[in-house]
Amino acid sequence: MNPVVARLSKLHDKAKREALSADERDEYKKLCDDLCRILLIAQDLGHQGKTLRAALRVASVLKVRLDFGGAQAITTSTIDLSEGGFAVVLDATQRVGHLVLFTLSLPALVGEGSHSINGTVRVASSRQQGSHFRVSFTFTDVSPDDHDYLGAIIMDMILARYSAKG
Repeated sequence: MNPVVARLSKLHDKAKREALSADERDEYKKLCDDLCRILLIAQDLGHQGKTLRAALRVASVLKVRLDFGGAQAITTSTIDLSEGGFAVVLDATQRVGHLVLFTLSLPALVGEGSHSINGTVRVASSRQQGSHFRVSFTFTDVSPDDHDYLGAIIMDMILARYSAKG
């Protein structure tokens, strides 16, 4: 494993246990920001002149409950996740700009179990893919604590992929 990624991984484990010193917290934030910036640039290389992403996106399958205000909420799975929102595949298109209540089940940072975050998302895009629609959502009101938790989970996912590669 790259020594910088190994250091980040070590700091991330300490951060999950809330055991970072002030100096380590600064180093951790810088390393996270640097890695995410590099990965975001890599993701954007294939966009060929299109608008670049504001947040790093990771492929992830997580349970999400969406309440569009109808008779019954929909439970589905994400296909990707970022600190800015998530995407799912649905049977029907959704109106861009529509506000939707959500509950997203995230894994526990430490130990077993799960942790749910909830709030409101806005439909950012709805694109047909075959007989289904890829619908992307942007978070509009997630608590600061939930946003921090989400960021830690995303970093967990990124680092897990690096450690899986050896």
